[in-house]
Amino acid sequence: MPVRPLWKRYVHLLERYPARTHAANTCVLMGGGDVIAQLGFEKRSSDRYDFYRTARFLGVGFVLAGPGMHLWYSCLDRFIKGTRNAKVLKKTLADQILFLPFYLGSFISVMTLLRREPLSHVGDKLQRDFKPMLFASYELWPAVQLVNFYLVPLRHQVLVMNVVGLAWNSYVSWKAEK
Repeated sequence: MPVRPLWKRYVHLLERYPARTHAANTCVLMGGGDVIAQLGFEKRSSDRYDFYRTARFLGVGFVLAGPGMHLWYSCLDRFIKGTRNAKVLKKTLADQILFLPFYLGSFISVMTLLRREPLSHVGDKLQRDFKPMLFASYELWPAVQLVNFYLVPLRHQVLVMNVVGLAWNSYVSWKAEK
């Protein structure tokens, strides 16, 4: 199917149902990141493929990450004021200082619980993985967000994050499942 009709359909859905559309595209791309991690990085054969793991990423994308980013970007756009350059810088700083640590902590915690690990393992997992994942995030996301907030209209910012995030989610999936 040609790309243009798909894009038009996506934009139509985004205009009509922004939160649901962001949730759906985040779901698909987070799941895709896990597929890449399992088949690409981990070189799993089809008989060793963990469908439940992919389902966890799909669910977290649809329920937590997609709606969370939609709400967060809407709030940033509504409450951060100033010149264009000042807004971009303030949004990027707020995103990296406030949202990213909260999201990563939530992500690690939820994924641990969805693996049916005991609640006591959440703290261990946070202790072990939070800082390395946060610092790895800081190598990628500030630059992405500067460009995203400067060049991309609000309604497409979640999509940009998800497209870049496809590679990132592959890393996160691989790291979270180690």
